[in-house]
Amino acid sequence: MSEVIYMVESSAELINNALLVSATIRYVVLDPILFKQSVLLDTKEILSSIVSKVEMSDKETSFKVSMYQIGIRHMKLNSEKIEGRIGAIVKQQFPNLVVNLLNPDSKLVVLAWDDMAAMGWQEGEIEYSSINYRAPKNSPYFGGGAMKPLLSRICVNLLQPLKAIVLDPFCGHGGMLREIADLGSFAIGIEISTRVIRQASFNNRHHDYADLINLIQGDSLSPPFRKGGIQAIVTDPPYARQTTTIGRDRDKLMYDWFNILDGPMKIVITTPTNMFVDTPKSWQVDIDTEDYVHKSLTRRIRRMIKE
Repeated sequence: MSEVIYMVESSAELINNALLVSATIRYVVLDPILFKQSVLLDTKEILSSIVSKVEMSDKETSFKVSMYQIGIRHMKLNSEKIEGRIGAIVKQQFPNLVVNLLNPDSKLVVLAWDDMAAMGWQEGEIEYSSINYRAPKNSPYFGGGAMKPLLSRICVNLLQPLKAIVLDPFCGHGGMLREIADLGSFAIGIEISTRVIRQASFNNRHHDYADLINLIQGDSLSPPFRKGGIQAIVTDPPYARQTTTIGRDRDKLMYDWFNILDGPMKIVITTPTNMFVDTPKSWQVDIDTEDYVHKSLTRRIRRMIKE
């Protein structure tokens, strides 16, 4: 996934809510000052004028400067030298601020991309180790077609705002279910294989999600729900040789499944680009994008709505 930078106007509350559920945000900088990247290599006087525009604390506090280069690098920038240079300017102009490289109260961030740069105080930074530890290879049981947690989380987030109950009708070993539960909804999974459903249950206990997930061993074409009982679905249906369709053609399985769905509903579904190419006319597709996995697999991610 490519690195990109966005400028948004929002409240601190909405930004922090996004940080809590995101699978893609890395750094958030508040009220950044924008300038040409060449200024970072310019004279001290010009760089000082940029630093002086950043809103500084009037209280004695510790800080450090961190620089990150986003995407393709068009200039040769020595991040360590630039960090030291900006830190010295800040300390000279604002003597109440104390440098602390190990455990600072605040972090002054410099982001560089294309020929532009931005500087401002960091509001948040996310390390995704709390998600990545649930990777298929770190679970007791997993299949060859299992999705990584970050992509599963992105798919679940496409259902925002989440319903109280979210269904994965082809849940396999449960990776999507654990992301649903982690984002605060009760997750229900259907799996036709008795062996896989036992393994998914073991995985859920292993990752401490057993109380937040309900597993149903059965056929997704005969779900045990009343009409309108499920309004949000996210799924990565079976398509690899390691997954189970009990002999059904995978495309026909999907068409048959869509035909049984009733009531208003929002679905996020991922399939290979050569599978389930045409979508039912009764559904509106409002997101249709692709995610390259490897040479033989590019996933197509669609969000589909039925009123």
